[in-house]
Amino acid sequence: MASVERKQKSITCEVCHVAYSSRSYWRHRREYFNHSSNAWIDHGVQRRPAKTVATVDRHQSDTSESSDEEGAEAALKWRFGNIEEIMRKKLQKHLPSQIPDVLMDHDISKSKDLEETCDRPPDLYVDTEETTCTNSTATESSSGSEDDLPETWEGVDENDILADLNGPLAPVTVRKSKVPVVNCLLHWLVLFTLFWQASCHISDNAVQWLLRFLFQFLNIIGLNTNSEILTELAIFFPTSMYMVRQIIGLDRDDFDKYIVCPKCTKLYRYDDCVHVVNGLERAKLCSSTKYKRGRPVKCNEPLLKEVILNGGRRKFYPLKIFCANSIINSLEKLLMRDGFPDACEEWRSSYNSEQSDEKLYSDIYDGKVWQDFQSVGGKKFLADERNYALQINVDWFQPFKNRNDHSIGVIYFVILNLPRHVRYKFENVIIAGIIPALKREPSSLNFFMEPFVDELKSLWKGMRLQCSLSRVPLLFRVAVLCVVADMPASRKIGGFKSHAANFGCSRCFKFFPGGFGEKKDYSGFDRENWPPRTKERHNTYAKHLNQSKTQAEFRKRSQKYGTYYSSMIELEYFDAVRFCVVDPMHNLFLGTAKNVFKLWMSSNILTKQNLQMIEDRLVQMNVSTDIGRVPSKISSNYGTYSADEWKHWTLIFSMYALHDILPNEHLRCWEKFVLACRTLCNPVMTKTDILKADTLLLNFCRQFQRLYGRYAVKPNMHMHCHLKECLQDYGPISAFWCFPFERYNGVFGHFTTNKRSIEIQFMRKLTVLRFTENSKLPDQFIEEFSPFFQIQNILGASLDLSQLYLSTTHCFDGVDWSNACLVTIPSVYKEASFDLDDRAVLFDVYQLMYPSKNFQFDGLGQVIRRYGSIHIAGERYGSKLECRTLRSARIIASWVNNDGVIDSETRNLRPGKVDYYFSHVVNINETPTRHYFACVSWYKHHAERYQFGQVAETWYAKRFERGGPSRFIPVQRIHCRFAAAEMKVGSDTCLIVNHVHRRVSV
Repeated sequence: MASVERKQKSITCEVCHVAYSSRSYWRHRREYFNHSSNAWIDHGVQRRPAKTVATVDRHQSDTSESSDEEGAEAALKWRFGNIEEIMRKKLQKHLPSQIPDVLMDHDISKSKDLEETCDRPPDLYVDTEETTCTNSTATESSSGSEDDLPETWEGVDENDILADLNGPLAPVTVRKSKVPVVNCLLHWLVLFTLFWQASCHISDNAVQWLLRFLFQFLNIIGLNTNSEILTELAIFFPTSMYMVRQIIGLDRDDFDKYIVCPKCTKLYRYDDCVHVVNGLERAKLCSSTKYKRGRPVKCNEPLLKEVILNGGRRKFYPLKIFCANSIINSLEKLLMRDGFPDACEEWRSSYNSEQSDEKLYSDIYDGKVWQDFQSVGGKKFLADERNYALQINVDWFQPFKNRNDHSIGVIYFVILNLPRHVRYKFENVIIAGIIPALKREPSSLNFFMEPFVDELKSLWKGMRLQCSLSRVPLLFRVAVLCVVADMPASRKIGGFKSHAANFGCSRCFKFFPGGFGEKKDYSGFDRENWPPRTKERHNTYAKHLNQSKTQAEFRKRSQKYGTYYSSMIELEYFDAVRFCVVDPMHNLFLGTAKNVFKLWMSSNILTKQNLQMIEDRLVQMNVSTDIGRVPSKISSNYGTYSADEWKHWTLIFSMYALHDILPNEHLRCWEKFVLACRTLCNPVMTKTDILKADTLLLNFCRQFQRLYGRYAVKPNMHMHCHLKECLQDYGPISAFWCFPFERYNGVFGHFTTNKRSIEIQFMRKLTVLRFTENSKLPDQFIEEFSPFFQIQNILGASLDLSQLYLSTTHCFDGVDWSNACLVTIPSVYKEASFDLDDRAVLFDVYQLMYPSKNFQFDGLGQVIRRYGSIHIAGERYGSKLECRTLRSARIIASWVNNDGVIDSETRNLRPGKVDYYFSHVVNINETPTRHYFACVSWYKHHAERYQFGQVAETWYAKRFERGGPSRFIPVQRIHCRFAAAEMKVGSDTCLIVNHVHRRVSV
């Protein structure tokens, strides 16, 4: 007991009134106590020598990227502070009748700004980039240590703390100029400043530096001219990011902030974490309760830390903060965009509810889930307009480049009603929450999901929201129909035990043998013996589990059911078993592809000499520049491959690189996996494709178990057997995989922060970004200024991938070859003319394309337009006519047979090289109609075409089919591009051809 009292004892300085530990107090006394006069030196409030906290000024700036930038900015503010006052006084002499009453109110919000920068020398003023005031690396504390004592934050006042805690800030009145054109110009300036900063990822310090220079520039012009507009503009010109936001009315803290318990992750409001004892404010501890041995035990983890602000005022600041953005408010802002509600209804024009053997799966609308939710409980849902379906994703990433011990989580919501090519654009995604970095990832997401579950309950019943369709709020209904994430996050959202449990599958009750400390046995692929999970049983088990009175009872039930309680099951329609899909990105590429390669390395199936040969072959493979290349040093880099790199390795490089290196039995096993992935990655699938991919995966898993043993089987291989159900429910894998969310992590990585409370900084920057995307431009001067905004078409044109699939694989009759909605041509072209022979060949092509229509040779145009490249469904295709796109000039299409003659019934895909593209006009039913063609040289097939297996094919590199009608192919018939490597096969120079799948805009 004495030791505890000795640890908690502190001594308060009688001059600065700061509490110190015994050791720190005597160090402090030696520095500030004059022994000769036996008196203290007047030193006021002192900073803690052990802490280094940057000074923060809310009005001056928001973030800083480096200490050099902070020092330069501090010197800049010190130098410009007095100049601004001088320049404004000079301007008062020119406009004495207007300045006094207008300028005083305008500058009142910046007076504190100027005083602080003018009264302090630059070497003491350290500017930071965000108004957040905590250091995320200094928030961990241990009871009784020196860290429990208050931190001193010089230069920080109470308003800075209140801004981070949703507290009320002092109101600021922004006065406007009496000249209307000045107000309009300032509005344009502020909009462009925010738009430019968000688009180019410019720090607040850099923008503020530019604003201050422009302020001085305009002042000098105003002093040397008699222009009233210039003088007024100089007077009201903003010189800080704070005033920029005030002028335009931007609230960058338009989101909720919750205090998070670092131990149990329970959420609190700030007011619930403090209480008053004997007139003093005190911090509470976490009150979350768990039962151990039948007795309630409180968490009692600290939630706040005490800080000392300017003037010695004390305040409590959270250790961890969770930022939550309202789904309802975010959805309403999206609906206010022009054309957004209409884009959410475009799917109805091509929706087909029929389930036939020839049904195409081109998007999520073709799956069973979308069909089942056309009506729910006898009441229309998706069948009615303004009813939306959401997809949820939770992903963790590391925001710092040089640290791997700091990981934050992001909660995303995607509107599935949007067309596929714009659905996953960052502008159309709702970032609902940012989870703070904890010592380890939380075991449950229930506390973080609770605020959103409450909103989703209201949205399911229906809410009236503002939208661009009407001035009157309209009724909207929303439901979450898909959860896609990596396996741990998906299990937490759905309420399932981890893959390491005995019942570790979220879709069936297959038992995986193996106790604590033992290796789990995931083998066995007899699916007919796996009892399926159901929504009803899962919800019943979860509620039963939630009623456990002791921790032992909870563990026993969770092991028995393979279930945890999830707050998402409170949504009456939510089916955790069905909605928590198997993510193909983590399952196939970051899972099996990576694990198999590691197994080959660890079991010496691949030696160092083998790896060197593989690296040489990777260098030989020629791919288009927009695809990228797997790093050549595969022996040392494969552990850091991204999901995209593992995908390219599997589909493009592996079969060629492993030929004659991997033992044949192992290579044939791997080939089954590659063929399955190749089928699954098609943007459009049929029922036959789904069954084919499922059979290949099942055979791969069984052969893998025979080759490497049952303990080598991973949980991802078991989940391969459930991919078929996900495809039938949600369509092709590119409609729901996690690749878009991985790209969002890169967007966050471009945000500049000062590495303190980055959760608040990220959410503030997202708020500003969304504000610039949704802001309407002023009508005045719109022709002059709108081109500088370069506003992208967030919605874009619709892509009908099912029609593209039909035109590339089916017979010619019934295809509308004049429909060029998926084709984008460049503005640069060369005109040329066809001679009689070329026109005769093209005439034969038209007759094959339109067998049921009569053509007249005289109706064919003689003039064509040649193009070096085109875009089909957003993907670029090059030609020999444009050298820089030569790598993209290799195409694959089903157009000619083995004799080089056009065959309308063939589905034999053949490689070719495009010489050029051209457009041509022909009269169809006396109507001039433009068509787009590619002039292609087709490679001849080699006798050893399948020596590398069914994935990599062998063709002659320098032998082509004879000319004729097959040279001209409509661009809609192009199936995909291919990557190739040249090698000698006997005495022949051959191409090793690997298909490169179409990339849908995601």
